[in-house]
Amino acid sequence: MLARGKIDEEVNALIHFAACAGEAFQLQDDVLGIIGNAELLGKPVGGDLREGKRTMIIIIAWQRADENDRSLLTRVLGNPQASIEDITRVTEMLRLLGAVDEVQHQADRTMAEALHSLDTLPASSEIKLLRELADRMVTRVK
Repeated sequence: MLARGKIDEEVNALIHFAACAGEAFQLQDDVLGIIGNAELLGKPVGGDLREGKRTMIIIIAWQRADENDRSLLTRVLGNPQASIEDITRVTEMLRLLGAVDEVQHQADRTMAEALHSLDTLPASSEIKLLRELADRMVTRVK
């Protein structure tokens, strides 16, 4: 039988895994919403821009943007009528400013942290499954 402290450690490891994996999944989803393949994703790329979602990518880009970039972003973000040309221009801007890469790297680092938390748990088929699921979360449709 496991001691109470050991159970608490394992529960905390799983909680940490879940929190980090969820964050990494959301960051990856934000990246895919900008640069993913619409057919593979099953949702339109650029939809987050048209909906006006203030993702980490947008926040980073805004901090790095000059006046012209901010003007374009302001015109497109939250505009459901934004043209595909404007969406493409904003997407390119987000890439050139390094915001997409930075968020992708953050997703990868956060998932690595999630996986590291599983290292403290005894090997099992369930832990193996969690590792496989985590890998799919950040490699899906890249």
